[in-house]
Amino acid sequence: MESKIFRTGLLLGAVSNKLKRKFASLKIGDELSSAQGKILHFIVTPREKEICQKDIEETFGLRAPSATEILKQLEEKNLIERLPSKEDSRKKIIIPQKSALSYQSQVESDLINLEKQVTNGITSEELKAFHSTLEKIIENLS
Repeated sequence: MESKIFRTGLLLGAVSNKLKRKFASLKIGDELSSAQGKILHFIVTPREKEICQKDIEETFGLRAPSATEILKQLEEKNLIERLPSKEDSRKKIIIPQKSALSYQSQVESDLINLEKQVTNGITSEELKAFHSTLEKIIENLS
């Protein structure tokens, strides 16, 4: 008989493990890890406001040292540059370099295909409810 205790946590853990394995298989050649690819895609996606490390930490649920390490690796590969913010010199703004744009379509294609696989057979209403529920769980755990 299946225990109902902590079922939500067990299911979320199983999904998390499967997604991690899928992301790990999405390397762009030998140049970028899946984590680097996801973050680089986030950085090269056009938006109205500047991106800083805190945005990456919050978006991907990373701790500061993990985000710092990934950004350092991207910087060493000349894919991004970190510059002090004009408003707050303690804050580093992340600027994609031209070389980063060459990876954009590959990363986007991989992420779109993975999203299609993950959401296959799920209606838009179910997804909306699921996203709302996940956001509440994240908030509850914060």
